[in-house]
Amino acid sequence: MEELTSIEDRRIETFLEPLRTLTPVRPTPPGSSRATRLRAVLLGGAALIALAAGGVAFARGAFTSHATPDRAPVSAGGRLACSHLVGLDAQRAATVLRARGEVVSWRLTRYVDPAQNGGVVGFASDVASPPPGTVVEDIASDPQGLVVFIRRSDDANAPPVLTPRC
Repeated sequence: MEELTSIEDRRIETFLEPLRTLTPVRPTPPGSSRATRLRAVLLGGAALIALAAGGVAFARGAFTSHATPDRAPVSAGGRLACSHLVGLDAQRAATVLRARGEVVSWRLTRYVDPAQNGGVVGFASDVASPPPGTVVEDIASDPQGLVVFIRRSDDANAPPVLTPRC
């Protein structure tokens, strides 16, 4: 070692002496570019799968609780869609159909408030004949004859009866 001329130089040398015994750390060799790309692809794929699963879960919850079904009955089409019976008093329609010799199955539709019933609009049940105070809502055909959908004229949750324009 060479001789130091000043006290300051000696102090600095004293402080630096322990550092000279240390060996420097070498940087780690960079990973192969193939391994890096594979890792990125796997992480990206996992992220896409997680997003898809989250999207499906969100959609399932949103569509089941917020879907608004069509409140108007679906028409059978053809000559039945243009029937003059739609909107008619159901007991009067029964008389007309009986006079024609038609085989009729009656379905009484009861509507509910979909906001209070999780989107459920209503349900239909078989009845032997139309009760008083009901109107014809729609007519369909099946292999046994006609299916006439009726509903109470004072049903507050029912959609308006759409009379066909033919």
